[in-house]
Amino acid sequence: MKKVVNFLKQNWLKMVTWATISGIVIGAFYWFEWRPSQIRKECNNQVESAGVEQSVALSGEQYIKWQSIKAGFYNACLRKKGLEK
Repeated sequence: MKKVVNFLKQNWLKMVTWATISGIVIGAFYWFEWRPSQIRKECNNQVESAGVEQSVALSGEQYIKWQSIKAGFYNACLRKKGLEK
């Protein structure tokens, strides 16, 4: 037990620095990689589930218009969640 206490007394700055750097790296990964991918999946699922029935009956020019409407909904969802401006 004394060895552990002495080790912590001698290396507390290294431990705090390591914990801080680790926290920053993990936080950056979450904010810039994990969170955006989860938001994109959620928005895509919302748009796809809303448009499955309607896209089956459409053809030609109507289908193209429907695709652009879906893209608009997808982009609006991303803006709402804070990914797009």
